[in-house]
Amino acid sequence: MKAERILGALYGQALGDAMGMPSELWPRTRVKAHFGWIDRFLPGPKENNAACYFNRAEFTDDTAMALCLADALLECEGNIDPEIIGRNILAWAERFDAFNKNVLGPTSKIALNAIRDGKPIAALENNGVTNGAAMRVSPLGCLLPPTNLTAFIAEVALASSPTHKSDLAVAGAVVVAWAVSRAVNGDTWQSIADSLPAVAHQAQTARITTFSASLSARLELALNIVRHADGVESASEQLYQIIGAEPAPLNRFPALSPWWNWRIPILTAVPCCALTSAAIPTLSARWLPPFAARCTG
Repeated sequence: MKAERILGALYGQALGDAMGMPSELWPRTRVKAHFGWIDRFLPGPKENNAACYFNRAEFTDDTAMALCLADALLECEGNIDPEIIGRNILAWAERFDAFNKNVLGPTSKIALNAIRDGKPIAALENNGVTNGAAMRVSPLGCLLPPTNLTAFIAEVALASSPTHKSDLAVAGAVVVAWAVSRAVNGDTWQSIADSLPAVAHQAQTARITTFSASLSARLELALNIVRHADGVESASEQLYQIIGAEPAPLNRFPALSPWWNWRIPILTAVPCCALTSAAIPTLSARWLPPFAARCTG
């Protein structure tokens, strides 16, 4: 059963990424005007300079980098080696010509350029407050047990370090990884959601590097909005206007995390705020089972 949940987490990332891809970086008004309600895979519109590279049902850099992390975990037999992770991400970026496309976030682009120049990851500042660490962390969440939060935070921070070392970026990655870890271990969404603000607080304050606001408080606010909203449209609009949809952990993860409260398919969250990205060629049947076996072995 746990192996099936792990496969579900990995497939779920790719599927959600691919379904959200066409609306990437567009404001909610434009998403609604152009698409209405996204409930199927669509190609990236040619007028969307972030999604135009992707065909129907393709995942984006989010899932591509998650696979880079998973490959590194497999190569290192479950151990975290930042240099191998960075090497894999850089190799993907060069294959995809990501440096010449509107694909990489600013923090990742700076870090990958430094890695390409031969700088060791330990010497990189990587203090940006963007989403790159969190968007790729799901494979690590499948691997790490949700038992010792302090150790969990340290492991996620190490895996994030090739591109992101800031308190907020690491906290965002920890929140995602912790939720995935709890889910693949069979915990209920309600118990997971209840734990996230405290997890975010401990992760963000473990090593303070920025003057960012509290991710924990923002999560509490987002969960409260959805609990008291009058339907999906009301929740969508409030999350978009109050929490926001900018590409930073303070906005995207609080805005995404409450949706399970509605007991609706994840695809219904896509047109709400244009919160996700991604693209989905077939995930290799030879790749996923070995990773699931590594996580459960």
